Amino acid sequence: MAEETQSQANTLDVPSLGQRGIVVIDRVPDGHVVLRLLLVSGSKSDIALLPTDTVKVAQRKIFEAWPREWSKEIPDSSSSLRLLLQGKFLEEKSTLEGNKIPVGQITTVHLLVKNGHTSAESGGEKPEQSAQGGVRCRCCSLM
Repeated sequence: MAEETQSQANTLDVPSLGQRGIVVIDRVPDGHVVLRLLLVSGSKSDIALLPTDTVKVAQRKIFEAWPREWSKEIPDSSSSLRLLLQGKFLEEKSTLEGNKIPVGQITTVHLLVKNGHTSAESGGEKPEQSAQGGVRCRCCSLM
């Protein structure tokens, strides 16, 4: 019976990312954090998580509920996602509360997708090659 109560406590009554596409959460559920995910393209969506969730768990949940409107930037796997908070990459083993993400508030984080694959919409193009033959990366400085 105690296990059932604990299980119910971890269940959210808010939509996940993929249920209806892009989600905006106006009211943060008690005891949760809401990450407002911001892509380089400017697209936004929210996800509610537990403060004790690790960044790796957050990446997995984001990947599993990827909004259909973000079809141009689909990651290969959850490990292709990187979360950036106030200019710092969050380490996968760290917890959200350990990164000082406040409970009961909406926190904007930048979501980066590693482009190590070809997308169907790009016509199967391969990543750009530099003059030295290596793959060129495209980055964005956030200030």
